[in-house]
Amino acid sequence: RSADFRINYVNIPLTVLLRTNEIGYMRYFGRVGFDASFNTSSTFDYRDVDAVSEAVIESVEDDDASDFTSLFRFGLRIEGGFEYSIGGTTNLYFSAAYNNGLSNVFSDDYKRAKLDGAGQLLLSDDGTPQTDKVKAATNLFTITAGVYF
Repeated sequence: RSADFRINYVNIPLTVLLRTNEIGYMRYFGRVGFDASFNTSSTFDYRDVDAVSEAVIESVEDDDASDFTSLFRFGLRIEGGFEYSIGGTTNLYFSAAYNNGLSNVFSDDYKRAKLDGAGQLLLSDDGTPQTDKVKAATNLFTITAGVYF
């Protein structure tokens, strides 16, 4: 069994920028803060394959996953970089940032069945399948380069 999720967010950074005075033609900066993100779309592909015959039992593509995913995402943002003055108010810009997801991107209702070592469902005493809450956080590393006037 496998499931691939595609979750898109609109990100709103809430940060503090710390920047040096110009040293030669360079100015260095650091930015730290939080990112608040809002889920704009969620889709998933699911595939269940028989372990013995490897035949596809069930396959779903590009199905809506909004019931499984959280509407909000929060993350810690740390960024560092520099600006290089090329004349007047024109600067070259370079930065590297890391964003550590702090919240679960899946909703509390999303659970997966527990399996034993042979891939068989584990059942509770009452005969219902045992489940685990699915947890995942998104982390990302970005590099940005550009020119601003």
